Amino acid sequence: MHLEPPYFAYVKALVDGSADLNCISRIWHEGEVVLESSEPLVFDKGRLVSALPKPIIWHDHSETWGHHPGYLELDVQTSDGKTTVADYIGPVAYATYYAPNRKAVFADGPMKYASPPTIAQIAEYGQFVEGQAIVRIDHKRDFGESIALVNPYRRPILSTLAGNGGRTLPRLKIPPFSCRLMRIADLLEDGEAEWVGHVQITATNRVILYDVKHSLDDPTLLSHYEHLDPYRADPTHMPAFKWLRIEVGRFLARRGIHLRPTY
Repeated sequence: MHLEPPYFAYVKALVDGSADLNCISRIWHEGEVVLESSEPLVFDKGRLVSALPKPIIWHDHSETWGHHPGYLELDVQTSDGKTTVADYIGPVAYATYYAPNRKAVFADGPMKYASPPTIAQIAEYGQFVEGQAIVRIDHKRDFGESIALVNPYRRPILSTLAGNGGRTLPRLKIPPFSCRLMRIADLLEDGEAEWVGHVQITATNRVILYDVKHSLDDPTLLSHYEHLDPYRADPTHMPAFKWLRIEVGRFLARRGIHLRPTY
């Protein structure tokens, strides 16, 4: 795994462009911190004046870790505890996973806390729920797919995966600071060689989810690695008269006529 956090972009989140930051990276596996390191970042008036940290590199540990993967957590803090960070939604950074005779895949890291879509979703629906609309399991073509679940929190999480047509997997427990995999191929019934559909994942608490497409015979042969999106509580329609007013405003604006509010 190769990750170069967008250090230069962190200045955009600072109140006045100046702060001393600590970029802490932690590798977690089965509830334990396997490795932790900290890199200082000093910004002064919009410029990075400290040395640029080296990329974060983590080598394959599948032989020693077995079936349960680990995860990396990136924690950016002010070194003096001052509230000089104005925007907690940091810039996106993609990690690259590569190995000999393997396809390179990319993954971005979602927010551990304060994700606006997740907060709005749980407030609207009362539970955590995400879905994957395109799932294909095919033994003849060696198409496999799994859902990776990361629990970076202090309490265990129970999660359930359901497919269309009434298919479900047994409820899965994800221990704190750990990862688990749900094999979608386990939805196949006896004698089935192929299934195409969509799945929905619910959980007792927020959880970090990824859709992983891989070989059925060798799940370490990845072809795709993508985060899922929560069901959003955004409105999907508006009153007809409001839509009409908006369209009239756009029509007039294209002709150089801008309406001003009156008080």
